[in-house]
Amino acid sequence: MEIKHKLTGEILINLCGADLREADLRGANLYGVDLREAYLREANLCGAKGILTFVGERDLLIYFKHKETYYFKIGCMEKTSDEWLRSFSDIGAQNRYSKDTTSLYGDIIKLFIQYDLNLS
Repeated sequence: MEIKHKLTGEILINLCGADLREADLRGANLYGVDLREAYLREANLCGAKGILTFVGERDLLIYFKHKETYYFKIGCMEKTSDEWLRSFSDIGAQNRYSKDTTSLYGDIIKLFIQYDLNLS
């Protein structure tokens, strides 16, 4: 995760791969932030902008956009939205999710990909 100067865009802090477990990110504007390697389990993302989250039976699902590409992070697995859409059933089975849980996560993926996370 990078924190940039509001006016200049200069990178002030790079938190790539940071463990943000239990971080309070309520109301944070996370638009364009690279969350691909961030550990966000138990982070409070309530009201954060630029992402959508779903707390499921097994794992936190995070939907975000980085450099014009949409991603889902489910548990510790991260893939583009297209990759998840194609493979959520197989991944669910490989990770011993029940059929109902896999179906639920699939429904959430299908719902979330309808949203554009551009905030402008």
